[in-house]
Amino acid sequence: MLYVTPEDYEIAERNGINAENVTQRVYVYGWEIERAITQPLTIRRKVDPLWEEWKQVAEENGVYKSLFNQRIKASGWSPEKAATTPIRNGRPLNTEWTEEEREQARKNGLDKNYMSVVKARIRLGWTREEALRTPILSEDERAKRVAKGTRKYHERRKRGGLNENLRIN
Repeated sequence: MLYVTPEDYEIAERNGINAENVTQRVYVYGWEIERAITQPLTIRRKVDPLWEEWKQVAEENGVYKSLFNQRIKASGWSPEKAATTPIRNGRPLNTEWTEEEREQARKNGLDKNYMSVVKARIRLGWTREEALRTPILSEDERAKRVAKGTRKYHERRKRGGLNENLRIN
């Protein structure tokens, strides 16, 4: 078993790594001592304050909050690049809803919990009116559509009209 010496802890401290991190790296994660005492700690940035700072620019470029955060956290982009790079095939997404639009959405079962569905529909190319006017499918209707698609798939497969490598649209 590896043993972290007091000298190792001193080296780590000089490198900005506290004893608790060294112990965890070696005894929990199984790192080699050399790596545990020399590899800098990862500094995680809080993204929400950045969103507030870049929100207007991001939305003008069609970038929504979760994409902005993903670009920074997962892809390592700078906040400026994350906010100013438009989404692929995207257009600015105006998510300010008028009172009439909110009322229309409510009538169609699209309360505030479903407005992300409306936004997604708009990103897919639906008009605002279509996205707000079209109700969410009931569970029964979703099940019927799945069953219909499954039947269609098997019928085509029986007739030999389905290449195994292709999906039915």
